[in-house]
Amino acid sequence: MRGETGRLIHGRYRISSRLGRGGMGNVWLAQDERIGRPVALKEILLTPDGEDLSVQLERAKREAHAAATIDHPGIVEIHDFFLEEEEQQPWIVMEYIKGRTLADLIAERALTERALARIGVHILDALVAVHDRNVVHRDVKPTNIVINEAGEVFLVDFGIAHLGGRTRLTGALVGTADFLSPERVRNGTPGPPADLWSLGITFFTALERRSPFHRANIPATLYAILNEDPPPAGRPGPFADAVALLLHKDPERRMVAAELAPVLGSIVTGRTSPTTSKDVPAAPHPAVPRPASPRPARRGRPEATTPRTDETVRQAAGATVADDAWQLAGVSPQSARDALARMRPKPAARMLLALPEDRAAAVLAVTPSRAAGSLLDELAAVPVRAASILAMLSATLAGRALNYARRPAPATLIAAMPPAEGARIMARTDIHTAAGVITDLNDPSAACRLVDVLPVAQAGNILGYVEPAAIAALLREGTATRAEHLLRALPHSARAQVRRRLSEDAPAGDEDPSRRS
Repeated sequence: MRGETGRLIHGRYRISSRLGRGGMGNVWLAQDERIGRPVALKEILLTPDGEDLSVQLERAKREAHAAATIDHPGIVEIHDFFLEEEEQQPWIVMEYIKGRTLADLIAERALTERALARIGVHILDALVAVHDRNVVHRDVKPTNIVINEAGEVFLVDFGIAHLGGRTRLTGALVGTADFLSPERVRNGTPGPPADLWSLGITFFTALERRSPFHRANIPATLYAILNEDPPPAGRPGPFADAVALLLHKDPERRMVAAELAPVLGSIVTGRTSPTTSKDVPAAPHPAVPRPASPRPARRGRPEATTPRTDETVRQAAGATVADDAWQLAGVSPQSARDALARMRPKPAARMLLALPEDRAAAVLAVTPSRAAGSLLDELAAVPVRAASILAMLSATLAGRALNYARRPAPATLIAAMPPAEGARIMARTDIHTAAGVITDLNDPSAACRLVDVLPVAQAGNILGYVEPAAIAALLREGTATRAEHLLRALPHSARAQVRRRLSEDAPAGDEDPSRRS
């Protein structure tokens, strides 16, 4: 086994322990020693006695690409993909989600319909985002649904995902037998209805604590999927009715996401469920719950379900705005975005401040980057709360919004975050925005803490657009070793100017800090 505890992979990732096994290999918990964060490291196992190695390698690349193209709170971020040079061993570096799988929860106890519906809302929303990107997951099952310590839900393992428009790698039927749809068993055809079938099997398994078509062997299981009806529901009701429609063997008549969403929403809220009949379209639901935050909240906040109306918010936003926010919180993020778009940035920002942080982040996540940047200009007046909202977005979305914010708002918001969080977002801004953050911080020690979290090469690129005096001040705050590494990463002309500035600014008897041992 190539992955093993204590091994350093790619000169950067130190393996700590094994997390589990995915569709194509082992997943390890590792420490990124360059920036000091835990990551999930997926070791793609190539099998010489199976498909051609070139096919297996191409599938590994596609997994990384499939997940990386989807920016959604329920999809784990992909940090890197590389091949170990000696063995041409492919690895995928992913965001580490500390939590448990739905399979773990099912094994422990029977889940209530409401608890399962809450999980289902998030997974359905993630699948819609997946399908919108012309990707089919093809391996939706309880072990690929992870719930973190804050209760946030993630769809993981795109190892056998299919990208629309791409040539299929082989004719092999890949996936977990119990969760294969009839059309995939029959002719291998992947499509969004196949993922919804697998979601239906997942729901049935969670409700009944058994798989509906599992048999003694795989051929018998596949025969049951094609020819037998699922067992009757042990817990009749709207959830069981929806599962039955998800398990319709004809994909054209199977329940679709737009019909399933209001059913799950009604179960979560406890309202009367809309019809699940395929002959009568499901009624629109005014407030289908969506993932609370557009990126995993890393502070362990409890999920907010209603707007804050305490005195602090009323004083910050105004009583009228806080009252209006009750209405804004009851609609989808897209509808809230459209309402704010009809307002000027300042009152729109005040409205966002009156929402729960996770709800405000959900609205920002679906707001065009230019408009989000204008909102950040105003939100920066309350930097701690605004930074907390911004940190809930994916690094890509947050970085794009900061690119459109006016200086010094990006520096104000980044400074209000922990350095690691700020560096995560700053790494996704353009080079000029990142350099502006360093310049506008006006605090060499704060700039040093931020730069120290970035990879040296990236930090050097950013500092290449910063004035030599500011770089010299920043380097004096760090260690001599780090200073020398950063100097070497600078363009040659900038390096010479910074060295000269360090020598000029050094008190008599002192030497260039980058030359100290």
